[in-house]
Amino acid sequence: LIHTEGGRCLSPEAGLGAGTNIWARKLSNGATAIGFFNAGGITADVTCDADCLKDASVYGKSVIVRDVWKHANTSITNLTMLTASSLLASGGHMLVVVYEQ
Repeated sequence: LIHTEGGRCLSPEAGLGAGTNIWARKLSNGATAIGFFNAGGITADVTCDADCLKDASVYGKSVIVRDVWKHANTSITNLTMLTASSLLASGGHMLVVVYEQ
């Protein structure tokens, strides 16, 4: 894990090759922000799997996941995986905030 400015890279390369990663940071309100990034050369799905979610301290919990850009909430009873689907090449990203219920 890479620790920087209170955030950490949970999944460098995310198993997809150069340019994809997932960053997480605990927020002052107790929620956890998780950012999915694709700087690679092809569109990609980027997944925060069980190990990634455990590192973010949200694995297996009942949560509300807020997609910051879409302004949409999803309630999940047992969080075991989060996927950012079809992130565009060269800068595609998704930011979610995970609130424990």
